[in-house]
Amino acid sequence: MSYNKTYGGQFMGIGAVAKKNNNTPTVAKREFNKVEKSAESKKADKVVISIVGVRGINIPEITNGQIYFLCTAIFDNDDVKMSMEKSNHNTSLVLGEYIVSSYHVTFDEEIVLNIPEGNNFIRCYVSCIYVTESDGTRNMKLEGIGYTDAYVIKDCKVVNK
Repeated sequence: MSYNKTYGGQFMGIGAVAKKNNNTPTVAKREFNKVEKSAESKKADKVVISIVGVRGINIPEITNGQIYFLCTAIFDNDDVKMSMEKSNHNTSLVLGEYIVSSYHVTFDEEIVLNIPEGNNFIRCYVSCIYVTESDGTRNMKLEGIGYTDAYVIKDCKVVNK
């Protein structure tokens, strides 16, 4: 029905509060569908990262050039430089869009990676490449923006249907 952010939940809707049974009101009981699926834990060997986009990147607007963004998947034992050198760990470069007072980027990409032995979590590192032009010369500068939260990749749930 409707979502109330201050309440922190979603309303299920309004049902009949009381039913009349032989002219005697009784409270109606709600019955919900139950999911009867068992899940078992299994060691994960691959991870799929769906990167939709990033909003609200507070960088000053580039007036004499363009700014491109990319996301890099980083496992817990990897460093940023090593991960950026592997092309399958990166999204493609996407031109940033300056809206109101910050940049917004839409990636709509998936990164599928094998999980190296001994790694427990993965996170993404967002970077940007400034391409500016002045006095007939073109300058490029790579700058890191920050990490996302870490996601645990140790186990996966296998649902039996």
